[in-house]
Amino acid sequence: MAVISIEKGNSEIPGIYQVINQQFLLNSYEDAKVVNREDDMGIEGLRQAKESYNPIGYARKYRVCEKAA
Repeated sequence: MAVISIEKGNSEIPGIYQVINQQFLLNSYEDAKVVNREDDMGIEGLRQAKESYNPIGYARKYRVCEKAA
């Protein structure tokens, strides 16, 4: 599995993020069967982009809080 935590591109160039992702995986993780693109942070455009890759599942998230005394 490849984990992609960040990506940077010029958003004024249409399709730049798709090309960056494709080329990065082809050249760095050609054997990866699963790619974890990390959290979309609730940003609608980012969520939409990630959904377009047809995810096979989602990681469960947990929050641990200290109980007040």
